[in-house]
Formats: sequence, C-alpha cells, structure tokens
Amino acid sequence: MRQRVVLFWMLTCVIAAVAGCAPRRAAVETARPAASTPSPGALEPIEVAFEPGTLPRSAAFGQAVFTVVGGLVTNMHPYTIFGEPKPGPQLYGVLDVRATNAGESRIDYVFGTEAFRLRTYSGAVLETVHPVGTYDFSRLAGGATDLEDQLVFPVRTVDEFDGAALLIGEPPDAPAVLELTAPPAGDGVQSVTARESNVHVGPVSWTLIDGRVALDRPAGLCCPKTGVRADADERFVTLTLRATVQGSQYGHGSITTDLVSLVADGTTLEVLRYGGQANVQEGESIELQAVFLIDASTSTLQLRFTNGLESRTIDLDVAAP
Repeated sequence: MRQRVVLFWMLTCVIAAVAGCAPRRAAVETARPAASTPSPGALEPIEVAFEPGTLPRSAAFGQAVFTVVGGLVTNMHPYTIFGEPKPGPQLYGVLDVRATNAGESRIDYVFGTEAFRLRTYSGAVLETVHPVGTYDFSRLAGGATDLEDQLVFPVRTVDEFDGAALLIGEPPDAPAVLELTAPPAGDGVQSVTARESNVHVGPVSWTLIDGRVALDRPAGLCCPKTGVRADADERFVTLTLRATVQGSQYGHGSITTDLVSLVADGTTLEVLRYGGQANVQEGESIELQAVFLIDASTSTLQLRFTNGLESRTIDLDVAAP
C-alpha cells in the first residue's frame, strides 16, 4: 500500500511539472525588464532650430495677420497621443505661428488645415499634418491678438525652410505669401490713376481720388462669389470717386455707382456694390467707392461714366507690382 501511495505522488509531480511549471517559467522570463541599451539600428533624435535671424515674419490675409515667430525640423512626430515621441524616419517641419485680427469684427473665414501650405524652394507644395483638434486661430474674433499655435509639414531635409514660403488661404483663394527667408513679396497692391483729372457727364463732375488693384476684398463688400479674398486668377479693383453736381437744371441730382462701369480689355463690368445718394444739391459733392472683379491677366482698364444718353470713357493706368 505504501508503494502505491509513493508511486501516486511521483506521477502527480511529473504531471504538475509538465502542465504547470513550464508556463510559470515562461511568464517569469517574459516579465524581465528590457535592456536599457538601444537596439541596433535605432534612430537618434533630430531637432534643428530654424535660423532665428530671419524671424519674425508676417503676412496679412484680409484682416488676419499671421506671424511666424520660430520653427524647427525634427524626426519626432509632434502630435503623439500615446507615450513619449520617438525618433522615426520621417522629418517634420514645425512653425510657431501667431495670429491677430486687425479688425473689430469677427473673421468668418476658417483657418483650418486646408488654409495652410508650405511652398519649398523647388516649388513643391506641401500639405499640413492634421493636428489633434483645431488650431487656436481657426476662427478669429474681433480684436483677437497673439493667438499662437503650430503648423506641421512633412519635409525631406533639415534645411527645407530655406527659400520656402508659408501660403495662407484655402484654394482657390489667392494665398497670402509669407516668405520665410527671402525678402518679403509685398502686399500685391497696385495703384490706379486716371489720365484725366476731371470728367463732366450730364449734371455730374467726376474725379478719381484713389484707385487700387488688390487681392483682398474691400471692407464692407458683401458676398462676392470669390469670398474673403480673390481667387488666384482674379483681382479686386476699388475706385474711390468724388462726384459733384454741376449744371443741373433742377438744382439737384442723384449720384450712384450705377453711373459708373469698368471696361477691362474691352469687356464692360458692372459694380459689385451699390452706393450713392439722391437729391444732392447743386455744387455739393459726395464720395463713393466703385468695386469691380477683374481677371488677373487684364492688360487695359478704362473707366466709363454714363448719364442718360451721354457717356464718356477715360483710360486708367495701373502701376507695376
């Protein structure tokens, strides 16, 4: 009987060794901490600061002013959600951007991921890496100042920002161009002058006191199809006119933008915004703006004044950009 008991316990131990001991040993081995030395071929972190002597730099998109205040190129993804960022094979160009609303009213334009692109020195255009959530300056309230966030682009080299430009504005809107290292490109505004200082048509005498061709929509202009900014192939023409009632047989006259049109390369364009005043007394003047949308390739402009059956057309000169 004693031999049978001993044999039973020996068999039980063998079975336990096979079924229980091996898994426990494996579990213990798996739980050992990993070695602290990096594995062969591990990537070293890269962080190359953007040359500080070229910054800050600014560009305006309508009332919104964007300023690049710093930047770097790194091989660590800036939007890591889980754990610490780790070096990888892809380089990222990170720009620190500050935004300000120079106007008093809220800007309805959405400055989201599609509103920013990086144009490299070679002419390649890079899209942003989508952030988690939205940019702090995605919508700018009236008078908003110094709202800061980061724009991230996938780049190829650590000097990708050299000769590059930040393009601001969602296509097909013509972008504001913020040169990162090259001399600023200017605001793209061209002045317009008339070859005749005074034009008398019907009971109204007209004088062009200011004219400009620009990308940005004039303040107060509602709802043109182009949006906040002209499309890449279009431009706004804004003419500020002084009109005086002279020689009216009734002692007064109406002055409106309906009496003004623009002839662009032979095509007559109507104003985008109505303005004017009725019953302006003899000898009195008012100022009004006539706004038009032209093709960017337009080569000749003329201003036409009409009153009843009478009409006069004068040539306009546009300064070189």
